[in-house]
Amino acid sequence: MDEGILLKLSFVVTIGGLLLLFGLEQWYIPKLTKVGEISVNDLGKERVIKVSVTKVSLVKENMFLEVSDGTGVLDLVLFRAKEKVKKGDFLEVEGRVQQYKGKLELIVSTMKSLERGD
Repeated sequence: MDEGILLKLSFVVTIGGLLLLFGLEQWYIPKLTKVGEISVNDLGKERVIKVSVTKVSLVKENMFLEVSDGTGVLDLVLFRAKEKVKKGDFLEVEGRVQQYKGKLELIVSTMKSLERGD
């Protein structure tokens, strides 16, 4: 094959791949959601929330948090938790919305501490 054709083909494939990755990122990355907006319509979906911890409970190696962002209150579940969390901490949390005993909760996949201004 001619070198010019290969160069053009590789350029087109590269640009196409970058556009595909950008499109997938926009589709896959969960957007920041207010706790008060989470509903049964979100069951099974990934959500990201920024919240303040209002209650911490430990049962064996599992952690259960009650959190709020001013728009609502939600329970978070961390299985085999290694994180250190206390009441008043401000967190950004990503997780899957589930329902347990008729109440919505977020099964945490990632969590990071934030400063109040974040």
